[in-house]
Amino acid sequence: MRRLLLFRHASAAPGIAHEDHARPLDAPGQADARAMGARLAALDLHPDLVLCSSALRAVETWEAAGPAFPAAPPVQLNDALYLADPGTLLDAIGEVPAAIATLMLIGHNPGLHQLAAALASAGAESAIGDLHSGYPAGAVSVLAAEAGDWRALDGGATLEHFLRPR
Repeated sequence: MRRLLLFRHASAAPGIAHEDHARPLDAPGQADARAMGARLAALDLHPDLVLCSSALRAVETWEAAGPAFPAAPPVQLNDALYLADPGTLLDAIGEVPAAIATLMLIGHNPGLHQLAAALASAGAESAIGDLHSGYPAGAVSVLAAEAGDWRALDGGATLEHFLRPR
């Protein structure tokens, strides 16, 4: 079984004072990212690899969440993940080696929400309902799919969890 953790960056400072790519997390975002890392670790969902948007708020989300995991996975910053559409996100996932069992992708809406909704063909009604009601900053979708090549990932995944930060 493969698991894909789609982690929307936590809440960030307003764009008025910062260029969008350089927006840092705000204090609640820092706390939410730490809490989400702890929740994922408690569920034994430890990423083997992290694909992360190069935007500061995405990087800081990983920096806050990452210490909750017992071993630090490799992290790949990717400019193409910044405000990416679902197709671009799926292309990046498809490049991941098949040996990676649990992949975390830290990115942005609306692409992350659209990708999660497109991939989740099954799961608990409550989790799917939560996913379709919105994808707030700091939320994580946990999708499970048959083991194999990440390029084969399509709409056949099961939504195991939809975790909101608060």
